[in-house]
Amino acid sequence: MLKISKRSAILMAMFCLGVTGLQAQAPAPTPAQTQAQAPAPASTPVPAPSANTQSMEKRIKYVRRFSLGAGLSVMVLDTLNNGTLSRSVTSPPTVGNYATTVQRQRVGYGGIGQVLITNRFAATIGFFFRRVAYNRQGEVFSGVDSPLTAADERRFATVFEDTRARFYDIPVTVRFFGKDREKAGGRWFVEGGGVMRKVSNIKSSVVTVLGATEPTCCHPTLPNQNVRGLVAGFGGQLIDPFGIRVTPSVRFTRWLGESFNSFSTVSKRNQIEAIITIGF
Repeated sequence: MLKISKRSAILMAMFCLGVTGLQAQAPAPTPAQTQAQAPAPASTPVPAPSANTQSMEKRIKYVRRFSLGAGLSVMVLDTLNNGTLSRSVTSPPTVGNYATTVQRQRVGYGGIGQVLITNRFAATIGFFFRRVAYNRQGEVFSGVDSPLTAADERRFATVFEDTRARFYDIPVTVRFFGKDREKAGGRWFVEGGGVMRKVSNIKSSVVTVLGATEPTCCHPTLPNQNVRGLVAGFGGQLIDPFGIRVTPSVRFTRWLGESFNSFSTVSKRNQIEAIITIGF
């Protein structure tokens, strides 16, 4: 048998007791140290917008490339003048007094089509029709009244005219929008261009009474049936959540001629109208 001396046994016992004491004195790890030593959780990556989402956002256009809308036009001023006129002619001697009464019909109906040229410029063409009507009465004296007699030797005639017609206006303008078509919300615009007016559906009658004789009827002189003009205006486009587009605007038109120009009946050259269109 292997003999262990007493001294060796004491040294071995002291070594074992020292190792055990060191293990007992080692401090337990604190929560902060435990948290610091623990591996950090992996961060969840934010998914990038898909190609479908990006393409859908790009497809949202608040001003469409092509659009149509039904419109209502209200005239601020009458299309004809309520006026009177006195005219005398020396050869043959004639004196006439005329008075025109306009029947107010300021509302017109139609529509506007729009084609977008760039993100802010668009071309428009419209079509509106409205009715016009007037009555005119004239008193005409023909001949010479002799100063030697008490009676009036001149021939006297009374003229009654009743005329009704329709105006067909075709404006063509260029619009400039204050916003790009991709930006949300309402937007203002200004516009300018030209317009053509055609007078049609003319129904007129003229009745002439010569003194105490029976009245006679004749056909009046037709108006200028095609008139051009210049247009300028401003307005705005409003869009609701359902995609309905409401476009109110105000237009000023300067006509380069008169549709009616006969005695006291004269068309106004300046025209102001309020227009509202509803489209999709």
